[in-house]
Amino acid sequence: MKIFLTGKPGVGKTTIVKKFVGSFKDTTIGFWTEEVREKTTHQRMGFKIVDKFGNESVFASKNFNSNYIVGSYKVDLYKFESIALKVLYEALNKPNKIVVIDEIGENGVVF
Repeated sequence: MKIFLTGKPGVGKTTIVKKFVGSFKDTTIGFWTEEVREKTTHQRMGFKIVDKFGNESVFASKNFNSNYIVGSYKVDLYKFESIALKVLYEALNKPNKIVVIDEIGENGVVF
């Protein structure tokens, strides 16, 4: 079974993902993304990937030097994959887990 959660930015998709993972700790594996904001101006400067164990890495930033660009953010694929691929490989070895992936596209989350 696959469940997709979609919506515009800021409606609470990631919040739902985090609450779901928190409620089903022992049966889930996965990751989500969170905004990174500048400390004084509070402007969004990028995004970080976070797994359910608290491992995190900033993978998209307006200040990165990268050929991979999404919107106004430059993406460091190595930083993203350093967490995402570990989670996905672990999920392959634990077929009884619910795999949570946030962000699969422009506006979606999948359970």
